[in-house]
Amino acid sequence: MKASGLRAQRKGFTLMEIMVVIIVIAVLASVAGPMIGTITDQGRASATRAQMSNIKSALVALKSDTGHYPHSGSSAAADNETYSGADNTMMNSDSNNVLYAGNFAENEWKLPTTTWDARYKGPYMDSDPSDFMNDAWSTKIKYEMDSSNHLWLHSAGADGGFDTNCANISKDAYTGDDLVLSIAIVK
Repeated sequence: MKASGLRAQRKGFTLMEIMVVIIVIAVLASVAGPMIGTITDQGRASATRAQMSNIKSALVALKSDTGHYPHSGSSAAADNETYSGADNTMMNSDSNNVLYAGNFAENEWKLPTTTWDARYKGPYMDSDPSDFMNDAWSTKIKYEMDSSNHLWLHSAGADGGFDTNCANISKDAYTGDDLVLSIAIVK
């Protein structure tokens, strides 16, 4: 009778019970931790794809208004005209991004002002370029043209490093984390 009375008065947990709970929590954390990181990266990839889609829409609207895509920074310009302002048109600052600012002084942008100034109806993006030109991992989204005159938007993805050029990323065999979006093939 005394033994059962002592058990009824016991308050608390044994060391063994506490150790079992800690081990169960550790096993669950080791299984769930990587899955949470993967889900977070998937969310950031989706946000980056949406961001790149918005930039593409703005670029297509700009092309529709002006007749030209912005200079891609490659040796061949996006619309077969050579602009000497390589990569000046898609920068992260509000004064150096053609989708946000409309001050096309010939000496700053190196664009034919008669074409651009007369037909430019921008800004084409509402937010600051330091926001819309960066992916969800805070890496600059590249606007580039490959050797076959294909324009792309290119994000480095979760690792923050650009894996290869766009021509290889567009292939079905690519398994890296970079994200690309085709804009157009310029003839």
